[in-house]
Amino acid sequence: MKKITLFLFLSLSFSTFSQKYDARLEKNWGDTIATIFSKSHNYYNFLLFELDYSYELRTAENLDKNLPVLKATQFKNAAGKSLTKEVIQQGVFNFKEWGIVLKQNEPVVIQLDKTTYLYFYDKVSNNIRFAKSPLYTK
Repeated sequence: MKKITLFLFLSLSFSTFSQKYDARLEKNWGDTIATIFSKSHNYYNFLLFELDYSYELRTAENLDKNLPVLKATQFKNAAGKSLTKEVIQQGVFNFKEWGIVLKQNEPVVIQLDKTTYLYFYDKVSNNIRFAKSPLYTK
């Protein structure tokens, strides 16, 4: 009985200490994500924030008319699949898989169809928004 109890305790302890990272971050960062998580949990949270909250779907009425607009057909993932509204709405969208790069001071806008645009906040705006979010831990 003592051996079973000890085994269960050790199993529970090891499972508690093993960390599961967001699959999108593991894909983007590889094994480095474990180091990022252990050395700077706030930076890990920022990377999550960036993947989840740096973009939104908008209509033309909600866009600055002076911003350049890219076509969704320019963006394909490693499997050659085109970027669509449906891909984004699946809930686990990883914009880095599609080769989308955020700009420092200017939003990125991608036209998905006749009425829908994918709007990405610039890096500066993301930093400000993250600092006000519950994920910010500094």
